[in-house]
Amino acid sequence: MKRLLTLTLALLMAVALIGVSGAVNYACAEGESEEPVNPYVGLWQITGQQEGDVYTSLTETEAKIYMDFLPSGAIYAVMFDGAEGDDDYLAYEVTGENTLNLFEGDDEAIPAVYDPETGVITVTFTDDEDTFLTFLERVTEEPLPDIRALVDHSQEEQTYYGYLMISDEQTVSMLDVLPAMGMDPEDFYVTLNPDGTGYLQFGEEEAGGEITWTETEFTAEGESVPYTRLGDHIQLTVEGTLIEFAPEGEVEALLAMKGDGASAGDVAVEFTAEDVIGSWEFTKGKTMGVEVTASQTGQAMSLVLKEGDKASMTTNGNANDHLEWRIEDGVIILGVGTYEAFRLTYDGTVLILNTMGVDMIFERVD
Repeated sequence: MKRLLTLTLALLMAVALIGVSGAVNYACAEGESEEPVNPYVGLWQITGQQEGDVYTSLTETEAKIYMDFLPSGAIYAVMFDGAEGDDDYLAYEVTGENTLNLFEGDDEAIPAVYDPETGVITVTFTDDEDTFLTFLERVTEEPLPDIRALVDHSQEEQTYYGYLMISDEQTVSMLDVLPAMGMDPEDFYVTLNPDGTGYLQFGEEEAGGEITWTETEFTAEGESVPYTRLGDHIQLTVEGTLIEFAPEGEVEALLAMKGDGASAGDVAVEFTAEDVIGSWEFTKGKTMGVEVTASQTGQAMSLVLKEGDKASMTTNGNANDHLEWRIEDGVIILGVGTYEAFRLTYDGTVLILNTMGVDMIFERVD
C-alpha cells in the first residue's frame, strides 16, 4: 500500500508543480509577520430570527443551532434540540469587506452581512416570496462547547476525501488540482467502519483496496501507514508528502459551492478580443474565502495580450515573451501551440486566472 501511495503522490505533486507556475504563494512573504486571516473562522450560534416585524429569540431555549466556520470555506452546523443533535455541512465565501455568501448544497448563494460594531452576522433567507433574517453571534464562552459531541456517529461508517497535499515545495488543494487533471476528487478517499475495517481509494480502481485501522495506523497487505487526527481531519505522510483528508460532508459542500459558480473564475461574460487586448497586472488573489493583495502573496505578475495571437507574462521579473492566446467558448486560453498553460475568464472589468483553487485577479493598466 505504501508503495502505491508513493507512486500516486509523486505523479500528482509533479503535475501540480508544473501547473502551478506563477501561482499565488499564500505563505508569508519575506518581511511580513502574519498570514492573511479569515475573520469568520470559529464557532457561531444562531441567536434569533426575524420575519417581517416579528423577532424570535433563540437564546432562552434548550434548542441550540451552532455553525462552525472552518478555514476550508465549509461550515459545520449542529442542530441540538436539548436531547440529541443532528449535523450538516454548508459552505461560505467572503465576497467583500463585511459581506459573505453562504451555500447550501447547489442552491443559490445566500447573502450575509457582518456588523463589526455589534459582532452579528445577519443572513437573509428568501423562500418563495417570503424573506426572513437569521442572526449569528460568535460563541465566546470558555471553554467552547464541544458541538461534535452532541452528535453520535460512532456506529456509522465515516468517509474522508482527499483535501490537501503538503510538501516542502507547496500546499496543493486536491479539490482544484484533480479536476484540472481530469480526475474526480471523490476517487481519493478513505472509509472507516466501526468494526476496524475500511477501504482506501487513491485514484483509479486498481489503486484501492481493503484496509484495517486502529487509532494510529492503516494496514493493508501487511504494510502499515501511520496517521494522525487533526480535529475532524485525518493526516498521513508518505515519503515526505502529507495528505490531509476531510470529512465527506465538508468536501461535498465545498465541491457544490465551486460547481455553483461561487468562484470569480467561473464568471461568464460575452466579449471579443478587442475587449481584452492590452496590459494587465495581478493585484489581488482569493482562496478559501480569504482575499489578499498581490504584495501579501509575494508575487509580482503582469500579462500583455497583444493583437493577433501573441502574449507575454512576467513573474517576479522573469519574462516569457513566447506565449500565445486565443478565445474559446468565452475563455481565454494562454499557452504555446496546443499546450494550455492557463485559462482566464473575463467579467467585463478584470481577468481572472484560477489555478490550484486560487482566483488571481488581473486589472487593466493601460
